[in-house]
Amino acid sequence: MRCSTKEWINMSLSTVFGLVLKSADYQRTQVSFSIISMLLLPMAIFASFYSFKNHRYMFKRLAACLYFLLAITVLVVIEVVITCVSYEKVSVIYHHPKNSTFSYGYCFYAGWTVFLVYLVTAALFLAYSRKRKGDKALDDEDMDDEHIMGR
Repeated sequence: MRCSTKEWINMSLSTVFGLVLKSADYQRTQVSFSIISMLLLPMAIFASFYSFKNHRYMFKRLAACLYFLLAITVLVVIEVVITCVSYEKVSVIYHHPKNSTFSYGYCFYAGWTVFLVYLVTAALFLAYSRKRKGDKALDDEDMDDEHIMGR
């Protein structure tokens, strides 16, 4: 089956635009999760400083959960970057011509470093968030009051 020049151009344009749209979807996902992580970061920092001020275990666990969420969002961004690059290598020829070399830059490795830092921070907040009672309490708020039963 032969295609006319006009049909061939229309098919190739729809293919190119389809590939570009899929690549744009990957880039929108990267931007969306980057914005989510930038919104989570001030909340995690605030929870961290608040847990240093008030030594309650629930504030430390809240900070740990926020840092775990941050680590997950950064990991999602990194994985989408990897998927987008591998997709463009195979499908979008004009981004990566044959016999060209590709390597990830310093920002990619900095992203992995940020992921590991958030993961370690979350693990530390979680490890030091145990409940302290009695003599081990850090301040008067943590100590259990003596309960008087009856009158």
